[in-house]
Amino acid sequence: MQLKDNQILFRDVEVLWPRLDMPYKQNNATGNWDKCASILDEDGKYEVIIKFQPEQAQQLFAKMQQVFNQTFSGKTWLQKIRDPQTGADSDVVVEKWQDIYKELEDGRFQRKLQIKTYKNPNTKPRIFDKHLDEIGIEDREPEFEMTTGSMVHCVVDIKAWAFGGKHGVSTRPEAFAVQTRAERKPPPEAKQTGQDYFGKAEPKEMSDGQKMFGGAETDKNGVSMNTSTSPEPMARQTVEAASPFPDAGQKKEDIPIHSSLNGGPEDEIPF
Repeated sequence: MQLKDNQILFRDVEVLWPRLDMPYKQNNATGNWDKCASILDEDGKYEVIIKFQPEQAQQLFAKMQQVFNQTFSGKTWLQKIRDPQTGADSDVVVEKWQDIYKELEDGRFQRKLQIKTYKNPNTKPRIFDKHLDEIGIEDREPEFEMTTGSMVHCVVDIKAWAFGGKHGVSTRPEAFAVQTRAERKPPPEAKQTGQDYFGKAEPKEMSDGQKMFGGAETDKNGVSMNTSTSPEPMARQTVEAASPFPDAGQKKEDIPIHSSLNGGPEDEIPF
């Protein structure tokens, strides 16, 4: 599976508040994001916040601008901005690359990737380990949950949209290759599976993950075997657990709303 014309690959980015194992929807009574019972729930969404280096943020902006101009030549790109104090949304014209991000104190730029289920099982993002074997599927820890602070390679799907006479661009989570999985805090009291999905991989035919991520496998020391260079990540310290996945039968904790989700630009189609 090769990258499509509307997709872009980023290496060594940090994830924040990922909700990718199942679609989630916000509980109006509690304000929490609850896991949907089905991947076909029409109200459910897959979401994750990505922390980009400045050069990566500019690359994503350029790709989004390209997709928008190819789809809506001569139209105005609008971005929905939410006031963190009032919660009110307003549409603003995107004029520069910084307009579509929330800037962080460490110099990185944050943007949310989001896609609704559209009642289609294929909207679920694909997740691979660092050897590019797929995980999060029925025979390999179906309830795998990525953790905040994990470092990944990710493929972003870009979609230009039009609604109510307005035009914009959404960024959607397509696929992830987990490089290091951050320790969950507080750590769950889960049984260890005894399987090391980040262990040494046996030689095999090129997988979908290798095709998608350009063979970006890492060696036994966690060093990328791809010859292309990646920006030095400015992420908080992460750990690579010997057995990184909680038991599939373990009850997962509800994921609370993070304040960063109420600030910064929205990026999904408004319907």
